Amino acid sequence: MTLGPAFEVLNEHNAVKRSSFTVGESPMFQRNQGRSEVLNAVMAMGAVLGVLATPAASADLNRDTTPAKVAVDLGSAYLPQGFDSNDNVQMVVEGVFENTCYRQAPTRAVVDPISREMKLYPQAYYYDGFCLQMIVPFHQTLDIGLVPAGQYAVMDMSGVTPRFSSAMESPAARGRSLGTMNVQQAVRAEADDYLYAPVEQAYVDTSTEGKQVLHLTGNFTLSCATMMDVKVSLQDKVLVVQPISQLKRETCEGGSYPFHEKVELPSGVQGRTLIHVRSLNGKALNVLSNLN
Repeated sequence: MTLGPAFEVLNEHNAVKRSSFTVGESPMFQRNQGRSEVLNAVMAMGAVLGVLATPAASADLNRDTTPAKVAVDLGSAYLPQGFDSNDNVQMVVEGVFENTCYRQAPTRAVVDPISREMKLYPQAYYYDGFCLQMIVPFHQTLDIGLVPAGQYAVMDMSGVTPRFSSAMESPAARGRSLGTMNVQQAVRAEADDYLYAPVEQAYVDTSTEGKQVLHLTGNFTLSCATMMDVKVSLQDKVLVVQPISQLKRETCEGGSYPFHEKVELPSGVQGRTLIHVRSLNGKALNVLSNLN
């Protein structure tokens, strides 16, 4: 079949057009080739960096981030007196961390009824990383629990391995004395001698007359409950507060009934003081305050 002159001319034109550029000389190809070379170089560099970074990343992921538990020293202890053998004995301890890598851990308390000692093993969590070299104060309320009646020496056992007491132990092995806790024998089955008010907040400010005033706030859960009396006794570095409530009517309605009681403190209350407020739930409210 003869296609004719027109097809031959078109075929010749296309042949010339196809042969106008070689593959390496095509502008489009040159642009694409340049982009491919850059992309290949970036991918190659990324592969190298990936090889270099992978071990470090894996090492970081496999790193143990659990903080170490270390022994710390206590500065002082605040020991409220007046507990008996059916009370949850409480005390407050405080100290300072030497830098910001320390965080509080539970303090272990061991009551030895034979040697009449309450041994405290204060600890902290120590975290790796950047630490600011600055003093960080801390304090902690310790719930000792029910303790047999007697007079107990409270010992700071910082850095001492827990073990049974022995007459052959050196004074250093027996720890440092923080004071004495007296526990009376309970003479009644009731949890407390009084119906304590449910105090939620305690603080001290100064009146316009220059007197220090203790504020107690909270919420009664019965409409007939009122504050009857607030007994305050000053002990060694401790202000023991007994907020005594009463029920005034036989008919009571449940709900939330706020109260705010103010008590002028006796003279001579000054310095770093623990405000220890007995509470209805058996867990006292403990507030450390710097009094004038």
